[in-house]
Amino acid sequence: MHIVQIANFVKADSGGIRRCLSQLQTEYRRRGHKVTTILPRTDDHEADPHVETVSGTVVPFTGGYRAIVGRRPLRELISSLRPDIVELSDKTTLAWIPEWLSSHGIPSIVISHERTDIVASRYAPPFVPVSGLVAHFRTRVAHHADAIVCASAFAASEFVDDGIGTERMRLVPLGVDLETFRPDDDAGNDRAELSVVMCGRLSPEKQTVAAIRGFMKLLEIRPSHLTIIGDGPLREEMQSLARGLPVTFRGFVDNTNEIARTIAASDVALNLGPIETFGLATLEALACGVPVVVSREGASREIITEDCGRAVSSDADEIAQAILDLASVPREMRRRTARQCAERFPWSATAESLLSIYGELCPRISRLGISG
Repeated sequence: MHIVQIANFVKADSGGIRRCLSQLQTEYRRRGHKVTTILPRTDDHEADPHVETVSGTVVPFTGGYRAIVGRRPLRELISSLRPDIVELSDKTTLAWIPEWLSSHGIPSIVISHERTDIVASRYAPPFVPVSGLVAHFRTRVAHHADAIVCASAFAASEFVDDGIGTERMRLVPLGVDLETFRPDDDAGNDRAELSVVMCGRLSPEKQTVAAIRGFMKLLEIRPSHLTIIGDGPLREEMQSLARGLPVTFRGFVDNTNEIARTIAASDVALNLGPIETFGLATLEALACGVPVVVSREGASREIITEDCGRAVSSDADEIAQAILDLASVPREMRRRTARQCAERFPWSATAESLLSIYGELCPRISRLGISG
């Protein structure tokens, strides 16, 4: 089977969507399928025989992300690739694709990576009327895509709240690389100084400033150190807020093994994004044996259990207390329960679920290639 993945808003320093695309590519190829990924061309693009690029336009207020705007070059590229199925990771700027594919007899699925309704209402500039446009895109995708894949009930509720029927919606949790993200066997016992880590884009929708304020409250109670991995538009504000505090800004780290080692050496992780539609950073911390403090609004609360996480508001005192609660559990116990929680979500299970859907949409295609 030839699977063509199409995504916008992906570049070298992207996080979740980029990682999801890469992991699914690996799993599909392990099962004998051909995968081609189409992305908007960026200045930092590196040649890859499995990746095709189309000229992209920088989207305002997104921190430099690009989107494919020209339809004709994209249509011509898709036609030349002759896909068996298209996996679309954008339900806004590329909302026209499922309808066009349907007219050419090519099935498509849309993976809903973000809650566009909340992003539009909370974070779009007030002078940009995007809410109605986003609803239009969502309805168009829901009508023409053969399946809509959501990683959580929180992600799916965008469509349910919009009055869109659920007959084509599928719930497929994302996964984690359990080999790369694993507990540190050399980590010591409980320490006087707490080690807290946060990984993700430093932007408003991640509530990273709230994390800093929660850490400041924690310092009033117990010696601690916060390591922040990631970059973004709020970095300068966060550095100013954290000036003089035991906070290390690592910036964007491209080495996944280094990220995993840093997380595994920590006591507690933070992932306070209230609009996370799954929470890969949450799952990666759990896989490293590290409990996580998450937002009670997003999908990460669907992953954690009382033994390995806490769901909180953006209140600083509440964040600090949640960190202390999790750190009070003996290290070996919290490592074990966090890891067990993550082991429910291997990437292999995500790929198998998606391939099962593709098999339904393409009866002539088996999970290991063309049948008959």
